[in-house]
Amino acid sequence: MTTSLNYEPLRSSVDAEHVDRRRREAEAAGFTHRPQLWLVVILTVWVAIAVYTCFVLLREAAKFAGVNLSGGEPVAVTFLVFLTLALTGTLALISVFVYRVLFAKSPWERWLRLERFAAANGLEFGTGAPNPGFPGAIFIVGDDRTVQEHLFRADTHSPDIGNFRFSTGAGRGTVTHTWGYVATRLNRMLPHMLLDATANDTRRTLPVRLTDGQTLSLEGDFDDHFTLYCPEGYERDALYIFTPDLMALLIDESSTLDVEIVDDWMFFYSAKEFELADPKVLGRIFRILDVVAQKTLSRTDLYADSRMNPVASFVLGPDGRQISGRMSVNEVAPEGRRLARVRPMSRAVVIAILAVFWVVPIALLVAFA
Repeated sequence: MTTSLNYEPLRSSVDAEHVDRRRREAEAAGFTHRPQLWLVVILTVWVAIAVYTCFVLLREAAKFAGVNLSGGEPVAVTFLVFLTLALTGTLALISVFVYRVLFAKSPWERWLRLERFAAANGLEFGTGAPNPGFPGAIFIVGDDRTVQEHLFRADTHSPDIGNFRFSTGAGRGTVTHTWGYVATRLNRMLPHMLLDATANDTRRTLPVRLTDGQTLSLEGDFDDHFTLYCPEGYERDALYIFTPDLMALLIDESSTLDVEIVDDWMFFYSAKEFELADPKVLGRIFRILDVVAQKTLSRTDLYADSRMNPVASFVLGPDGRQISGRMSVNEVAPEGRRLARVRPMSRAVVIAILAVFWVVPIALLVAFA
């Protein structure tokens, strides 16, 4: 099934009055937009350079006019005050303009376009949403987990397309991470599998570490594009799902994205946040949903974990047809539900190790000195 979407709301002009109204409504509702760190750095550096340039211009202008700034003459002081006010006023106006362009206006116009796009295509658009509770890798780590912006279906939340932000570390070591994601629902519960794309490893790796012994090599050049992780003992299940035609689609359509299947969800992750207001970006995402996700859906529609015991010889399926008892259990055995992760050492373990290697030897030296 091919998704037919109306992208015109993303391309059409937006009135400035509507943008300001959207901003005021959001601020009245208690939402404030926090500028991204790189914008803060750019503006700070620019202001510092501009201020230094003012001082240089004042000094050179005074030399050119033959004014002795160190003599305290009234003419010199008046000249200095005039130039300072003129340059400072100009700098202030430019700073306000830059602030409005980079900080105040940037999200509101884009969000207004996305709201209109969502309304035209039977979707919802939201910003600043809490953690959706998805079982995917990027949604279960860190703190301050929020959906920055996303497009979704209100009834099923599938598909859900957006940018997710979370933080790791503490204090000065806190690091904020933003990932683009696509979430879509499948019909059957599946073993946990993860495709780590090699194309984005130089930019950022997934925020989970998996134990060794869970990788599976597939045929052709698939291993050049993805590293497949599946639970031990589920290699045949993975081969049943990742057939050559599905592997080819993954390479052609989503080789720059990490892919995860967990429970009855399929996720695509981007190490760089999605520019959702770009029709080309959204077009590519919906093509991935139409081609790769739909192929996965059809490929897994008859999957059943052979480790689970059937509860009946035949049952009625959703369409009223009889299905075998093997299909009547839509669950995965505990050993296949989650990939084994490398668990970070707790603080207690770290303190114990430090005590063994440092405190105990020092105490022994003091005791026998």
